[in-house]
Amino acid sequence: MRKTIVVIILFAVILPASAIVNFSGCGDPQQAAFEGVGKAVVRIYCNNAMGNGVVIDEKGLVLTNTHVIVNCKNIKVKLGTGQEYDGKVVCRSTNTDIAVIEIDADPGIAKAVLGDSDNALPGSPVAIVGYSQKLMEKPVVLKGLVAAAGLINGVNYVETDMVINTESSGSPVVNTAGEVIGIIGWEHGAAEGAGAAVATNQAKALLTSMKEAQSNILLITETTPPIIYSDYAIFSWKTNRPSTSQVEYGLTQTYGTFTTLDVKLMDKHTVVVNSLKPSTKYYFKLRSQDVCGGEIISAGDSEFLTKPPQAAPLPAPQIVDFSILDLSSSDVTVRCITDQPTTLQIQYGTDKADKPFNKSDTKLAVEHSMRLEKLQLDTTYYIDFTMTNSQGKTSHQLNLPFITPPLAPSCSGMGCEAPSFNLKTLDNLPFTSNDIIGKKAVITFTSITCSICAGQVKYFNEVYKDPKYKDVIMMTVASGDKKEDILRWMKLYGVQTPVYQDESSDMVNAFKPPMKPSAYFIDPGGIIKYVKKGPIIGTGELKDILDSY
Repeated sequence: MRKTIVVIILFAVILPASAIVNFSGCGDPQQAAFEGVGKAVVRIYCNNAMGNGVVIDEKGLVLTNTHVIVNCKNIKVKLGTGQEYDGKVVCRSTNTDIAVIEIDADPGIAKAVLGDSDNALPGSPVAIVGYSQKLMEKPVVLKGLVAAAGLINGVNYVETDMVINTESSGSPVVNTAGEVIGIIGWEHGAAEGAGAAVATNQAKALLTSMKEAQSNILLITETTPPIIYSDYAIFSWKTNRPSTSQVEYGLTQTYGTFTTLDVKLMDKHTVVVNSLKPSTKYYFKLRSQDVCGGEIISAGDSEFLTKPPQAAPLPAPQIVDFSILDLSSSDVTVRCITDQPTTLQIQYGTDKADKPFNKSDTKLAVEHSMRLEKLQLDTTYYIDFTMTNSQGKTSHQLNLPFITPPLAPSCSGMGCEAPSFNLKTLDNLPFTSNDIIGKKAVITFTSITCSICAGQVKYFNEVYKDPKYKDVIMMTVASGDKKEDILRWMKLYGVQTPVYQDESSDMVNAFKPPMKPSAYFIDPGGIIKYVKKGPIIGTGELKDILDSY
């Protein structure tokens, strides 16, 4: 009698810490929480491309990224049950890369709960839940940890330690309570491969704006008579909620000319119209649009007459509008609009009576912007303005206050203050974290045994030699390697950027790079703006990241 022998071969697959895991229902409470959110994850189809989204309302509201649905002619939303709906964009924000889609959903649709993203602490376990092009039957779970949370360019982010790809756009980041704390986005987050998500508290602000837009139309609540001169005019108005600013004008009631759209959302608007003809009548309209597309245009054919070329003696200049922009780091921009062309000098400091710092703009202009750098965080500053017009008349406005943002969390992820360090050059000279303050810096971690690290050397060399980036501090940190070995490695691969020795790995322990190579892009205020996990793949990528902040 012939015996059949069955041989069972078991393959052990070792997954990395951040691993893609299909839903298994094996009794893991975290997995159950992630699976619950997975039922609310949807696929979004736009122009033959696919992104993800998550249902957050039984009425059929879906959160996703703006870049997933931009320029879509037809949006299709497919649930995990296989049901497919037409989607309509009801609100979107280019600045935060968050959009809201509405579908005519059937009763009982699965929805996710938006959590408090302010509670996303570094080291907390999270997962990204979403569909991929290869695995379409069920969402997959990518598990990892929160790396950082904070404010980057005015947008609240949650960064994870997971390496993701563009298919993840619109996927929710979920905590162990099964709450959504972020929406993965690419347009305004970290460099390729970093798990950056727009925080749900940022999305909640958009939802609040959407409800306001649905319940109250956008209105112009107040207008100020324009300030008119021979070749320019200044227009000011207020709206009942933050919106964009633009003036349409022309020589007839058909208008036809627009000022550059100011996309900053503000409820107080000031726009300067330049290059006008003297002694000429113009017609104009004021235009604003809120974040959800609601638009208000001033009614009637308003008009104004520019002054003759030889104007009467000018009055003392006055400030029409003053604002502080980019309040997300230790560098801010002061924007000042005066009622006539002036030069502008500012003095600023933390004491009303003693202001040791100053900036000046010697060009006669109506609008001035000045960058103030290396300010103390979480601090009140006071500014004195001195304006001088073309006829030599001078006026002052004193002690206008502003407060810098709070201290960044102590960590090594995006939005954090870079950890302090003490290194030595290969010439045995000290080099510390204080030496990079005030300039952009790129810190890349490598080792002489890392073959893919050597592959990016030429890109760093090219940028290092480019005059445009002469003020950027480019640091290659060799950890765990001896000086003589580093020198041989530099000669072998033609390394031209400065290399620093981290023989005891103190700097690696402070930054905790996820892999080698990894690159940290740091702004002049010492804040980490981007973390590149893996090798730089070209000179263009390196320059693009440096140019983005």
